[in-house]
Amino acid sequence: MKRMGLQPTEGLRRLLAGGLCLALAGSADAQAAQTNQAVAADAEAIAERAVEEELQKIRPGFRLPMVDDEQTLKQVALFNAYLDERDWSQAFRLLTDLSHERMDAMVPVGDDGLHLALRALIQRRLLAMPADGRRAFQLYFDGQANEQLAA
Repeated sequence: MKRMGLQPTEGLRRLLAGGLCLALAGSADAQAAQTNQAVAADAEAIAERAVEEELQKIRPGFRLPMVDDEQTLKQVALFNAYLDERDWSQAFRLLTDLSHERMDAMVPVGDDGLHLALRALIQRRLLAMPADGRRAFQLYFDGQANEQLAA
């Protein structure tokens, strides 16, 4: 069972040990041998049910949508570079070009294997902008926001 990644409970260990002892004890008496076989079969069936119950407790895995197309990854890298260079208009223009369908997909952040949802990465970067970047953001998007609110 350890090969399957399961940790047997103490009760299950005792049950298996008892069943194995009975099965291995063996007897010259045919009736005792049949009894031993029946006990061993019962112990095996109980062990199989216990394993199945443990397997049912294991939570299934999950999949995360990943940004894997080169164009989006290049746009994210450019967005970060523009923000680092304080080229606000280029960063915001690129931001509007990013696919809104991909915003919940995961993108790598650095080389340590950390991934964030694209939306979360953008939000973090925008929130970390200095005051002049926030003002530029407001100027860039205020017109669009007002149009959408009026519609």
